[in-house]
Amino acid sequence: MEEAERKHPTLPVPDPSDEQQQQWVKFLSELDSIFHDHQEGMRQVLVRHELFSLDRLTEKLEGLQRKAGLVPDWKEKGIQPGGTPEEHFLLSYLFYAGVVFTPDLEIHIEFLQQAAKENLVPALLVLGDLYEKGGRDAEGRTTFAQDTTKAMEMYRRAANKGPGPGHSTGAFRLGLMYLDGQVKDRDVTPGGSKADEIQEKGLELIRLAADRGHRQALCKLGQFYYSKKMWRQAAEYWHKAVWLRRSSDAKYRLYKMYKNGTKGLPLDIARSEQFLPRRQRPIQFQEEKNEKDGQEEQEAEEVDEDDERSGKAATDKGIRWVISYVSVAVLGTISGLLLNVLVHQW
Repeated sequence: MEEAERKHPTLPVPDPSDEQQQQWVKFLSELDSIFHDHQEGMRQVLVRHELFSLDRLTEKLEGLQRKAGLVPDWKEKGIQPGGTPEEHFLLSYLFYAGVVFTPDLEIHIEFLQQAAKENLVPALLVLGDLYEKGGRDAEGRTTFAQDTTKAMEMYRRAANKGPGPGHSTGAFRLGLMYLDGQVKDRDVTPGGSKADEIQEKGLELIRLAADRGHRQALCKLGQFYYSKKMWRQAAEYWHKAVWLRRSSDAKYRLYKMYKNGTKGLPLDIARSEQFLPRRQRPIQFQEEKNEKDGQEEQEAEEVDEDDERSGKAATDKGIRWVISYVSVAVLGTISGLLLNVLVHQW
């Protein structure tokens, strides 16, 4: 029981009047959403330092800082960070998000890079994302220079770390960079078809992630094959995304395919409704109603246009008929007058 409590400690109850305690407990409660697949490693660091207990919280956090070498003038003194890669990554996040500590971008980047140097997968992924997109502050000033080559290096190192969530995510993000065209000529075999080879490399990496059950990779392959009108391959990956990862996006796409009975899947209303989550049904039905209303309105406008065209045609026809009738009548009158003149002359 005691061992289970250490692995999965319960959240402490903060003092309502202590803002620092409240902030820390909120952070502990959001570990899963903050660190995703890597939250267990962070949880172990927190357990090791007894940070699930609020007793002497400030003292314990200061001890974690000292262990990492974060002392006054640490940069000027050239102090090298101490501690484990997991501790560095945790400190990097705390200084980035301003949890208990005052936000400090320099410390955040320093310890993120230190954890990445030691090949900690979550640090490689975060640093790769920073290099890929670059960083800006609230006023739009550059805080981290974009570098797609370094981004690819970070993702590749994460992908090569072996089986696990980080390996899958690294392969997926690297594959996306190939598909998005964020590669250099040196990444392509000389003499080959650049576009085809880049695309195939990207797909190979994303398939690698999908084979390990990566949800986004499964959905991305479904979308890719759908865009190529390869309906059955698209449905195959979306089915995997539903059964392996419970992807709501894949459920919705399969719902539409079965509901319409087109694009390679049979019409199956009952099965289509199995894929649409119940909470989405009222919203979806309203969207379909709006779509149907829009179609009916468009059809009505088209009918009006047809009527207008028909009316114009009828008017034109009537005008032509009147002109013809008047012409015949006028010609008849003229003929009559000429006949009378000839009779009188005789």
